[in-house]
Amino acid sequence: MFSKLSYREQNASRKGAFKRARNRFRMLNDDEISELQLAVEQRDLARTESLLQEENGDDLTGLQIFADHTLLMYACERGTPEIVKHLLDKGAQVSELEWSTNNELKSALRNSHQSQEILKLILAAVPADIRADMIETDWDPDGMDEGEAKSPLDMARDMGKQDCLDLLRAGLSD
Repeated sequence: MFSKLSYREQNASRKGAFKRARNRFRMLNDDEISELQLAVEQRDLARTESLLQEENGDDLTGLQIFADHTLLMYACERGTPEIVKHLLDKGAQVSELEWSTNNELKSALRNSHQSQEILKLILAAVPADIRADMIETDWDPDGMDEGEAKSPLDMARDMGKQDCLDLLRAGLSD
C-alpha cells in the first residue's frame, strides 16, 4: 500500500504514459450530448456513426459526455461492443481523466448487458506498458475518495462478474 504522497506521485508519473489528448478534452453542448447519449443508449450504431462523421483521433478521444465520462467511457457503460469498436476504429484512445476515478475498464464493468465483450475490446486497446497498472490501480487522482475508489479488478470481484475477473487477470499476464 502506498502513502498518499507516494501514491499521488506514482499516479502523476503514470499520466504521461497514456496516449491521450492532454488539455484537448471538450464538453459537448447540450444538444450534441443529448443526441449522442440517445444514440448510444438506444444502441443505434448508424446514428452514432452519423453524429461522429467529422470526429476522429485526439478530437474523438477528448469528447466528454459528463465531467467524469469521455464518449468512449460512456459507450463502454451504456452502448454495445459495435459502438465501442467503431469509436476505437476511428481513433478514440483509452484514457483516465485527471480529475475522475473513472476509466474505460470500469465503465465496461458497469455495462449491464455486454460487459465481457466490451472489456475484451478495451483490454486490447490498452497499451501493454500500462495495462497491469490500469487493471490493478484504483486511480484516485486527488485523494478525495478516501478508499472508496476501486480498481477494475476489485470492481469485477465485488460485482460477482467472474467472466470479467478472469479477463482482467488474463490481461495482467499478457
